[in-house]
Amino acid sequence: MLSVVCKNEGALRNMFPSINGIGRTDAVLMSILKDEWKDAVRVQLKNKLT
Repeated sequence: MLSVVCKNEGALRNMFPSINGIGRTDAVLMSILKDEWKDAVRVQLKNKLT
């Protein structure tokens, strides 16, 4: 996500149970503003997927 200009907005620590059932895991919040998406991100993402 960082490679297509998403911004790391933060982390929610111990948000979810871990996959193996032992302990907890964090969640990372990422964002793209509407204007950023329209200007460049959509084109960059499309190019990476083709």
